Amino acid sequence: MQVPPVNKDFPGGILNSTNGNLFIQMHATWQNVTMLLIAFVSISAMILIITYQLKVIFSNFKQNLPFNELNISRMRNIAIVLIAYSVLQWVTVVIMNQMLLSNLNWGSVKLTYGFNISCLFTGLILLIVAEIFKLGVLLEEEKSLTI
Repeated sequence: MQVPPVNKDFPGGILNSTNGNLFIQMHATWQNVTMLLIAFVSISAMILIITYQLKVIFSNFKQNLPFNELNISRMRNIAIVLIAYSVLQWVTVVIMNQMLLSNLNWGSVKLTYGFNISCLFTGLILLIVAEIFKLGVLLEEEKSLTI
């Protein structure tokens, strides 16, 4: 299905009705390239932060130091990144849908709004695990003081 533009500055699109993919040919302007670059750098930074935090947590596990104050903050960092990712992804979908609705003539086609609930729940579970590790740190300190 061809999706004609409402605005002459915005390119039209092709909607594949079998899988729901929308193809829009965007011009390589500095604004579009900058937005893509910011998105790719942000996603790469999130991946690097999570990977580094996990590497350090697992190295502490190898050294038989699971209940460490730093592991708690590292788990919280991972949880915050995951929760922020799910919220930012939803905000991006809302902004993109509003941009598409205002610039393309859709006819009877409706756009959906998705939310990444798995990242949100994973972040919340990691916050709970961080609190459990906090209790473990307190118990380990108490054990070391009583001996």
